[in-house]
Amino acid sequence: MVAVPQIPWVMTWEKLSENFVLDDEPVDNISQPAIAAALTESLELAGRLQRAEQEHQRAEQEYQRAEQEHQWAKRRVLNPMSKGVG
Repeated sequence: MVAVPQIPWVMTWEKLSENFVLDDEPVDNISQPAIAAALTESLELAGRLQRAEQEHQRAEQEYQRAEQEHQWAKRRVLNPMSKGVG
């Protein structure tokens, strides 16, 4: 094994002038979707996204279940004589 020395990164930038006006609107980054797709593919190939996908599916199922319960409760309020879920 070859030891690689860890060199800390030093990042610097010039301070903006006091009268510099920053726009409040977000700036579109057209390269972001490509970078996200490449990272996602790399993580999928490495088997690192399985847990996240399972958690997403579980959350989606829980959301759908909660939505069904909400619809059922709403029907019960609108029609208190109903006996079942319809």
